[in-house]
Amino acid sequence: LGDIGGARPFRRDPYQFIDNENWNKSKNKLVRKILAPHAMDTVSIDYMKDMVKISDEFGIPMHMHLSQTQKERDFCIEKYGRSPVQVALD
Repeated sequence: LGDIGGARPFRRDPYQFIDNENWNKSKNKLVRKILAPHAMDTVSIDYMKDMVKISDEFGIPMHMHLSQTQKERDFCIEKYGRSPVQVALD
């Protein structure tokens, strides 16, 4: 998921993914869906906070790429004055 960059830069309501009755149904009990904001340079802070809230509310794990490119680091330093890791920890 991302709303400011990446392959599909538009905001999608994260609740749409978990309101589905089949959210955690799988043929394999080891496979589980999670929330996956893409990276700090493709997800706005507000959108990230929305996903963290949902993650906490429903006990859903999150996964994201963090500080994997110089471009992402440069973006965060320029926009937020901090590294991607520092921004994510806030």
